[in-house]
Amino acid sequence: MPHTSNKITVSSLKERVAHSAINHRKASHRLEPGIEREALVAKAHNTEAAIQINEWLSSRSPRSRI
Repeated sequence: MPHTSNKITVSSLKERVAHSAINHRKASHRLEPGIEREALVAKAHNTEAAIQINEWLSSRSPRSRI
């Protein structure tokens, strides 16, 4: 029976979301222009926006009201 590792890799939300955005961008560059490519670009944009929102919510500086 093969030996399995019991290591648990812990990464921050920011790291996981950033990695997802990078993967979406790379995948979009491999596609021809079209609906699928635009969907991946939109996903990358949304994940990058999520990083910025998370940083804004996590900051200790005063927040402006929306």
